Amino acid sequence: MQWVVLLVTLAMCAVAATLVVRHRRLVVRVESQQLELVARSRELATASDALLQTQEALARNVQLAAVGELAAMVAHEVRNPLAIISNAVAGLRKTEISREDEEILLDILQEETVRLENLVSDLLHYARPIRVVPVPIHMREVMDRVIARLGASIGCDVALEPAPDGDVVHGDGDLLRMVFDNLVDNAVQAMHGQGTVSVRMARGARDGVRGTTIDVVDTGDGMDTAVRHRAKDPFFTTRPTGTGLGLVIVERIVKAHGGHFGFTSSAGEGTTATVFLPDETPEATSGVLKPLVAPLPSSEELGG
Repeated sequence: MQWVVLLVTLAMCAVAATLVVRHRRLVVRVESQQLELVARSRELATASDALLQTQEALARNVQLAAVGELAAMVAHEVRNPLAIISNAVAGLRKTEISREDEEILLDILQEETVRLENLVSDLLHYARPIRVVPVPIHMREVMDRVIARLGASIGCDVALEPAPDGDVVHGDGDLLRMVFDNLVDNAVQAMHGQGTVSVRMARGARDGVRGTTIDVVDTGDGMDTAVRHRAKDPFFTTRPTGTGLGLVIVERIVKAHGGHFGFTSSAGEGTTATVFLPDETPEATSGVLKPLVAPLPSSEELGG
């Protein structure tokens, strides 16, 4: 009996010793893994800092590239009217110039000055933040002001077809007038002053959001595939006097309202420009829409 107890005791001691050894090994292994985890955490923190620095550098490079691209486009757009103005001034300085030629050159100066003024105005709207103060607005009033601004030059009729339940939308009056100034002016020019531009309103939902859809429909020249794909590119225009910023500004304003802007068009079949305005402007966009162009970099960032 004593031998049995002794054997059991020895067996238990052996098991205990084995457990102690395994425990110590486990402790050593855990401590080793903890040290490795700390080392990996430090490596990750270092890599994260390096990535953040790389992202910041990339963002600065992107900003510099955007500023450079904008400067190049502006320089291109300004160079042509300045050259025309310079030539007209040189012509006016001639001692022998007829009254008729003088009037022609003065008209050219006036046209190019207006062109530069429009470019500056569009650039300001293109680059600065957009602040939206949405209130209920009657589209009839918006369209009346648009037509009054275009005046006698409009040449064709503009017909508003309100939704069955009224013409009220929610938005910023001044900004929406700018939107429909652009869209109606585009439609009128596409129709060469003939026919009727239709402005159609309909209540409904887009992606589950209730709001108002407004279509500006013309039966003019329309756009082919190449023009359609570039229509929203800054400074792209098919007109001799356009700045190419109209649709870019329109889209920014509509997005600032939490809405959507798009168009359908085919060559020779006219164009339908569509604006969707939600009933309630989301908080994320109701305050300020950031400018498209980042602030100019400092002299330190430029290496000066």
